Amino acid sequence: MGDYKMFEILIELDVEEFVISRRVLISERILLCDLHNIIQILYGWKGYHLHQYITYKKNEMSTVYFDKENEFYDRPYKLTKNLRIDEFLNENRKCEYIYDMGDYWVHKLKLINVHPNPIGVNKVLCIDGKNDSPPEDVGGIGGYLYFLEVLSDKEHPDYNHLKTWATMMKTPKLNINSINKKLVKQYK
Repeated sequence: MGDYKMFEILIELDVEEFVISRRVLISERILLCDLHNIIQILYGWKGYHLHQYITYKKNEMSTVYFDKENEFYDRPYKLTKNLRIDEFLNENRKCEYIYDMGDYWVHKLKLINVHPNPIGVNKVLCIDGKNDSPPEDVGGIGGYLYFLEVLSDKEHPDYNHLKTWATMMKTPKLNINSINKKLVKQYK
């Protein structure tokens, strides 16, 4: 399989009352622009919102990365195109992935370890996870906590409406086997 390495990355989405996490092994050869697709699969989202990566140095924002030119961002930034995850993570052991600028889901990414790669060049594998993901367009952390509160009380006046909406939105449930099937299909 060569001398390729796997990066073990912990991804955490803090929603105040608990953390929604995924631990993943990613080949060093995966491009940073593909990490967006991987996170979308890990969290069961559809990927139709804007996203960005932010790195920090000494607790201050250092660099912002976008997948394509961003005419609305008025500060210097870098593009993810052709930037491999090993180049990005070797320099930035911690960073953030922001998804959906309206709901503003801040995922903290942390490089946990680097392993030999026994599963191939362009491979990805979810090895752990905690808690279900919020549905798309739920309204950020506040909206998600309200959503959970309503769905835990069948007598709540918004229960039927949100239950129907959640079914229509196909609220993502944590299922590592299903996640890995999707990852294998996309990253053979």
